[in-house]
Amino acid sequence: MSSQCDISICISSYKARDFLIQCLDSIYASLPSVSYEVIVVNDYTEDGTAEAVASRFPDVIFSENPGPVGIARGFNMAFVQAKGRYLAQISADVEVKSGAIDTLYAFMEAHPQAGMAGSRILNPDHTLQPCGRRFPTLWSVVKNKLVYHIKPAVDYYTMPYRNYEQVEEVDEMPNACLLIRRATYEQVGGLDENLKRYYDDIEWCFRIKAGGWKIYYVPTAEAIHYCYFEQFRASAHLIQTGCFSELYVFKKHFTSWEFAIMRMVEISEISMRMVKWTLALATKPSERKSNQERLRIGWQTIKMALSM
Repeated sequence: MSSQCDISICISSYKARDFLIQCLDSIYASLPSVSYEVIVVNDYTEDGTAEAVASRFPDVIFSENPGPVGIARGFNMAFVQAKGRYLAQISADVEVKSGAIDTLYAFMEAHPQAGMAGSRILNPDHTLQPCGRRFPTLWSVVKNKLVYHIKPAVDYYTMPYRNYEQVEEVDEMPNACLLIRRATYEQVGGLDENLKRYYDDIEWCFRIKAGGWKIYYVPTAEAIHYCYFEQFRASAHLIQTGCFSELYVFKKHFTSWEFAIMRMVEISEISMRMVKWTLALATKPSERKSNQERLRIGWQTIKMALSM
């Protein structure tokens, strides 16, 4: 491989050995027609990821952290090593469909004003996983929280104003299968490493758009997203992480009064969860320890929000 290439395919992985191997299989089954390199940064998990990658994909540029550093830092470590004119940001739990990277590359080459382009995302059953939205606002976030707590089954990800069959300029794309122009990356920097999970992609898109670049949804490129990390959604620690991420982005990119309102909303939401966990202490003795832990994390989260 020469010192420079057209595309650096960058993957960040944590506790996802089997998904990572599936991801790499899909990439090598339909390699870009231009010059490329594949970079994997893995958080050490003693699950044999390093050995599996080395035996199956010896040309992958592989590095491993001694412990979890977060998705954002993992990708940034890959970006720093990258030599490509474009950076392909691929989640470890993504299966890249045939020709997807070439399609995104051709689109970016034809649209010099584009700083980022993302593929259509599919669920494992090949149904649409809606992506490409407008930036969140104070009202949209509060409304979605209310909808989630009143009617959790409601789909508030599908945007009625979108035609998912057409190329469209959007505000933000999830970090599942993206292609980023190197000039864009060099101008705005990489992902914000303060965001360990949630909002890291949205925050990056805020800076990309503020830098004068456009972001596009390109449905002719497709990828299957297995949402591996969603299995941990109910964790109180992830609720805490989500609260921090939301408040961090509001403090960084919104007005002071919007941040103040968002902080009150977050504290109210955590308080409602804590009422539910407190009631569960009496009604669900078998879950006593877990609910005590949730309450402890809930108090930590409120203190964190007040200190921001």
